[in-house]
Parts: sequence; structure tokens; C-alpha cells
Amino acid sequence: MIEVRTVLGNETKQLWIKGNLIQSDDIEIYGNNDFWVSIIDGDLSLDIMQNKVGSLSTEIRKLSFYYPLEFWDLIEGIVIRRDYRKKQIIYFEYEFKWDFEKWKKSYSIEEFAKVMEHVTAEYKEYGIYWIKSDEVISNGCSLRCNNFHEENSIYEIYLNNIDIIEDIYNKASVLLLTNSVDSTVVSIFDFPEEVKVACEQYLIYFVQFLKEIGIDAEVNLKEESGKVLFSVVPSSRETALERIRDALNIYLQLPIVINNVQYNPIQTDPNVQQLMANVHHLNSQLMLSRAIIQTNQLTIGNQQKLIEQQQKVIDSSILLQSLIEIRTNEDEGENIFGGTVKLQKYEGNGFQVDIPNLYRWVKDKLGFK
Repeated sequence: MIEVRTVLGNETKQLWIKGNLIQSDDIEIYGNNDFWVSIIDGDLSLDIMQNKVGSLSTEIRKLSFYYPLEFWDLIEGIVIRRDYRKKQIIYFEYEFKWDFEKWKKSYSIEEFAKVMEHVTAEYKEYGIYWIKSDEVISNGCSLRCNNFHEENSIYEIYLNNIDIIEDIYNKASVLLLTNSVDSTVVSIFDFPEEVKVACEQYLIYFVQFLKEIGIDAEVNLKEESGKVLFSVVPSSRETALERIRDALNIYLQLPIVINNVQYNPIQTDPNVQQLMANVHHLNSQLMLSRAIIQTNQLTIGNQQKLIEQQQKVIDSSILLQSLIEIRTNEDEGENIFGGTVKLQKYEGNGFQVDIPNLYRWVKDKLGFK
């Protein structure tokens, strides 16, 4: 049982779990009969979250934990709350918090709430709902999860829903960060910090890659909540976005395909040589980063194990590994912000490249005449 007891004489409130007093300065308790309990320390939160959600006493109206999500800076913790009318009903929520005066994101809080309501509507079958207190954003918002049993521990419920919450985050991020820019191909990357700069440099060269196959465009990089937003805007509206997407598909796989390929630069077009130089520069930076990580982390006992783990993470496939979503306004989808949006997973297909005639090969692949 998770309960609040009052010390006779001084009216001090204490948190008790399974008959044991939990003594900590990181516990705040408010109220007299209906208690609001806040756990403001991450480690203590994790310990208490191991208890069953059904063990919460009916006198505790709200139990909040400081347990921020790594991928979403607006969520600082989770909340267990009871329905105001029916105490036997328990809600599990990921709670959003923000400071209106310190809000510095590229979209407004109102736009954020609108997009969250739109995206979360697709997850009702999973028991996920967008909750906005009294229709006023400043009163608080949360993602409510209804699919759980009282025999589940609080932490189990957290783990069972975290992948869905991250999926909602990714979709909402695409909508918010792109803000429905017409005729644009947009993708979001989550690069490891050690190789972010090298990967961003490689992405910037994509504009030259497009130019060599006859497409004039601009590329832009923007960081938001640790993610990298990469957008490609063709100079002509007549340019098919599908071709740009396919070209990006090929471009992201080149570091994998070319990594161990031998070629004679003397027999290669200078523009192809420049592309090869960029690919090899990226691969060399990935190799260097992997070596530094291994040097810092390896011990004699787990050396081979860590080498295998790092090779799976930081290698020539890091661009595809880090790509979360891609979006284009030409696809069918729900209308929001005045534009159409559709999210889809971005997967590459293996291929072999004729390096000396690479750009001609790409043009043939994309259907250019």
C-alpha cells in the first residue's frame, strides 16, 4: 500500500509504502484528506515506481514522479491520478510542463497543442489520449494511457507505453518543425553526438549531388530537441519530390556501398571524385569516432564485446540508422496548418554502383532522360 499518514500532534504528513516510512527531503505532500504527493528526485522516483499502481491508497488523489524522457524535453515526469468523481478509476499520464516566458521553440504552444491533439487521435486504439485541462493550455496538458492493469507496476506501465509515446513525439516533431512548407522533402535524424557534425557535413553536400543529376535545390539543417531536421526545397515546383526522395535514398546508402569498393580516380570524372572524397571523409570520421569511443570505454575483459557493439552503431550505415521519418506534401494525408502531411518509415534498398559513371547511373535509376 502506498499511503499518506499524519503524525498526531504536529500534523506532519509522511509517505508510507508497504508499512515502511519513506524518509526523504525529495518528497512533497499537500492536502488534508485528498493528498497530492510529488517525488522530485529521479532515483527515488524509480524506486517507488516498482510498486503496483493498484497499491495507491484512495486518499492519494495525485502521485507525480520526476522522471524526464531523454527524447522529449517537455515531459519531466509521469503522474498517477484518480478521477475526481470516481476514485476507483486511476489514470496514468505523461505530463507536459513549460514556461510561457522562456518558450523559445520555432512553433507556439498553441500550435504544439493543436498538433498533439491531431497526432494523438490516431492512437486511441492503443488507449492513448491527449488531455488538456479545462480547454486552457496553461492549466496543463498530458498524454493519458488507459491500457494497463492494477497489478502492473508503475514502471511496467511506463515501459509498455514509452515506444508509443516516442512514436507520437516523432510524428508531432515532423509536423511542428516543417510547419507545412510546400513542395519540400523533409527528414529527421537522431545522430549520435560523437558523429553528428560529420553526418551533417555529408548531408549538406547533397545539394551538389542533386545538381550533378540535373536538380537545382536548397538544403537546410535545423536542430530541435536534439534532433536534426533536414529539408530539401527544389528551385522549380515542377520537380517531382519523389525523385528527390529516391535520390536521397541512394545518397544515404553510398557510404555503405562505397566503403570497400576499389576504383581508379584517374579514370573517374572530377565531380565523381569530389563525391567519393566526401563519402570517404565521412567514413574516416566514423572510423575515428568509433576508435575514440572504444579507447575510452574498453577494458581487457569486455574488449571484443564492446567492439562488436560499437561497429553495429557507428559505421557506414549510421545515416540510415539515424533517420526517423520522412515527409512530403505531395503525399495524401490529413490536412493541418493548411498543408497535407504523411509520415512513413524511410528504408533503403541495397544496390551496386558503377563508380566511374555514377551520376549517369543515378539518372538512369531515377528515370531521367
